[in-house]
Amino acid sequence: MPTVLTLGEMMLRLKPTNQQRILQTSAFAADYGGAEANVAASLALLGDQVQYLDCNNKVTT
Repeated sequence: MPTVLTLGEMMLRLKPTNQQRILQTSAFAADYGGAEANVAASLALLGDQVQYLDCNNKVTT
């Protein structure tokens, strides 16, 4: 099966815990995403071979 190569930059979303505002919280939950990363993760879960090329020219399998 051919390898799918996705190109893009990984996004990081920091979300305050306990439904607090940014200035009220001392802790954040981190979620990773971005359209390219989501496609790569979904295809990998379906059994495809996937590689991710980031903006630093590093390939992650």
